[in-house]
Amino acid sequence: MEEGILRENMSLDDKFNFLCYKGISCFNQCCRKIRILLTPYDILCMKNRLNISSTEFLKEYTLFSMGEKFGLPVIMLRPKDDKSCPFLREDGCSIYEARPWSCRSYPLGRSAKKDKGRFEISYYLIKESCCLGFNEEREWTVREWRKDQGIEVYDEMNDLFMELTFDERIQGGRLDTKRLDMFFMTCYDLDKFRKFIWETKFLDTFELEDEFINKIKNDDVELMKLGFDWLKFSLLAQKTLKIKESVLRRRRSQKLPF
Repeated sequence: MEEGILRENMSLDDKFNFLCYKGISCFNQCCRKIRILLTPYDILCMKNRLNISSTEFLKEYTLFSMGEKFGLPVIMLRPKDDKSCPFLREDGCSIYEARPWSCRSYPLGRSAKKDKGRFEISYYLIKESCCLGFNEEREWTVREWRKDQGIEVYDEMNDLFMELTFDERIQGGRLDTKRLDMFFMTCYDLDKFRKFIWETKFLDTFELEDEFINKIKNDDVELMKLGFDWLKFSLLAQKTLKIKESVLRRRRSQKLPF
């Protein structure tokens, strides 16, 4: 089999044969000559696994560019000089428990099509030219593979992110530099976003329960969800957050925009 897409439009109950393990002769080959896009949730998991801040992770392990398709920031894992993954070791991935979505999901790809405001999800089977895992007898359904590899929570978080990036109101260079910086910080530099919340008037502006405020001090997942809600509120004018009544009264009295 050559490299490429083997099957398209797969459902959760469609089956395929695949197995990757340390004894297979192609072990670690897929971790060389990498080009790995990172989602916000990938970065969250990886920086926590390394016990460093998101700011440090972005500086040390990533490359940044502006995506041609959507005109939004794109983050890629920075390869070593030999083009291999920075976390590749002789016995495998050194951060395997926190490996990014693309590594975790392979050989499955996931596509989303927006139709009448809703996303239609389908799966496809892909093969790297070096991969021998398809010759193994182990059979999976798409559903079984997703559960076994811990993909479900990644897809849940990635779908929240996708709701932003698929919106035409922020695609194609429609965001100015200030809003692009806001998008980048909130999605990718989560620890910087946490500082932003406590060092600005964010908590004085929005109605948030005290219990939730205490939770996001340490809970990165809830913090990221809040960030997505804030971007939807600020960039897409969705009613995902509620402004405090005292703030609304003051703005009305001063005839300030909302």
